[in-house]
Amino acid sequence: MAIPALGVISGYLNINYKPFDAAITIDGKDYGTTPNIVENLSVGDHSVTISAPGYTPVTLTATVSESTPATLSGTLLKSGSSDSATGAAPLDDVALTSQYKVFQDKTTGFYGYKYNDEVVIPATLYETWGFSEGLARIRDRQKYGFIDKTGKVVIEPIYSDARDFHEGYAIVKENRWIFIDKTGARLSGPWSGAKDFSEGLAAVYDGGKELWGFIDKSGNLKIPAEFYKVSSFHDGVCAVKYNSYAYATWGYIDKEGEIVIPFEYDNAGDFENGKASVKQNGSWFQIYKNNVKVQ
Repeated sequence: MAIPALGVISGYLNINYKPFDAAITIDGKDYGTTPNIVENLSVGDHSVTISAPGYTPVTLTATVSESTPATLSGTLLKSGSSDSATGAAPLDDVALTSQYKVFQDKTTGFYGYKYNDEVVIPATLYETWGFSEGLARIRDRQKYGFIDKTGKVVIEPIYSDARDFHEGYAIVKENRWIFIDKTGARLSGPWSGAKDFSEGLAAVYDGGKELWGFIDKSGNLKIPAEFYKVSSFHDGVCAVKYNSYAYATWGYIDKEGEIVIPFEYDNAGDFENGKASVKQNGSWFQIYKNNVKVQ
């Protein structure tokens, strides 16, 4: 008797980069333009390049999981602009990530950071990522923790997985996902899935219901778990998918969980400066927050 092939476990990636219509390349393949929600990506790390004429392209790593939607958001720098004109070491996250260059000691295989070709954090780390809110995620063997910009370990590598800090909290994994602050203290969890804080709320996945809801920064469930897929809050609203049907099930809710734009779109991006990109009947276009199409 033939054994059926196992299906590929997949997740999705929400890319919300400016300028709009910047080209998206994932693992060397074209995936349209920004903003875009890319579905059916295999679980794991993906190399994402975002580029546009007149702007400096960026290449980022997106970690896609089955239960935790991944998000990349930001703004490309115009070509010729630079945050590195001075010789002083940068302090903000963007500069830390772009100017603290990860390097590998070929003798030991370990990683560290360089600034202006000078070693600022020695190569003693098994794996490193960019800085977020002053801390960088690291891996020591099979466990994850966080260091500051001096290389000091501020949260010990005791977690089986971890995400970057956002709005003061990071998602880390023990058996399931929890939220911690910059001291390592637990805020909320465990959850079957979780998403970064945005505008004071974070999406959490109830594995029993197989639905998403939102917690606030007190760790309380602010919006009950009743959505099949969710994005993050931007401009006070969040794109959510109401059920598993393929079409016309995306809409928007406010921070009280009230529906502010009906579930009538095939796909929906985040609002920014009062506009969002949505897909309907195979076409992408922009709408205002009153659900009127941008002309």
